[in-house]
Amino acid sequence: MSNIVIHTEAEQFPLLTDDELASIAQDIAANGLRDPIVLDPQGRVVDGRNRLKACAVAGVEPKFVTREELTDDDAIADFVLSVNVEKRSLSNGQKAMARARNLARTGKRKNGRWQRGTVDNGESSINAAYIKQMNQAGLVIDVAARAATLGPEYEMFVEQPHKVQLGELPLDAAYRVAQDFEAKAAMAEMAVWLPVAKATGQLEQLSLDAAASLELPVIDAPLPKQYREQLEETRKRFAAAAQAISTYLKEAK
Repeated sequence: MSNIVIHTEAEQFPLLTDDELASIAQDIAANGLRDPIVLDPQGRVVDGRNRLKACAVAGVEPKFVTREELTDDDAIADFVLSVNVEKRSLSNGQKAMARARNLARTGKRKNGRWQRGTVDNGESSINAAYIKQMNQAGLVIDVAARAATLGPEYEMFVEQPHKVQLGELPLDAAYRVAQDFEAKAAMAEMAVWLPVAKATGQLEQLSLDAAASLELPVIDAPLPKQYREQLEETRKRFAAAAQAISTYLKEAK
C-alpha cells in the first residue's frame, strides 16, 4: 500500500477526522470493504483514499477497481468532483468552491464572470444562495490567479481556494479577503510594471527625437561605402530593438 499514488484531484478534498476514520475502520474490520478503491488507468487513486487509510488501520487488504474511461484530466476532475461533492458531508461553501474550481479549470470563467448559463441556467432549482456562493468562489479564484503573478509574498492569497475546498477556511471569509485584496493588488502591480512604463516612455521619446532630428541629405552621387555600412548597422540595431520588444510583448501576455 505504501507505493500507491493519490491523484492530485482527489487530494483537493479533505480527509476524514481521526474519529470518522476509526469508525470506518471498525466497519471494514467487521464487514470487509464494500466499495473498492477506484483507480485511473495509471493506477492512481481517484476515489477512496479515506477507505484506503481505514483498510490500513483495520488490517484489511483493500480491493481496487480501475475505471478505464478516466483517460484525461477533464474526465478525472469531473469524476472526482461528482463522487465527492454529492456523496460527502461537505459544507455548501466547500461544494461551491469545488464546482467553481472545476468550471474555471475548463475555461468557464473569463474576465471576472462565469460563462452565461454556467451558474444560473434559468431553472428554479438554481437558488439565489447557490448563485451567491458561486460568485464568491469565482472572485476568490480570480484573486488567487492574480496573486500568483505578483511574487511569493502573496502566496497566502494563492492558497485560498484550496483552503476553502479543504474546509480550512469558510468561503465567506475568503471572499472578504479577496475583496480587500483588490487595492493591494493594484498597488503591487503598479510596482511591478512601473519600470516597464518608464522604459516605454523613454523609448517613445527617443523615437520621437530621432524622427524629428533625422534629416538625411539628398545626394546625386553614389553613397560612399563607409556611410552605407554605418547606416545599415544603425538599421540593424533598430530592427533588433523592435524584435526584442515584440518578443517581450508575446511573453507578457
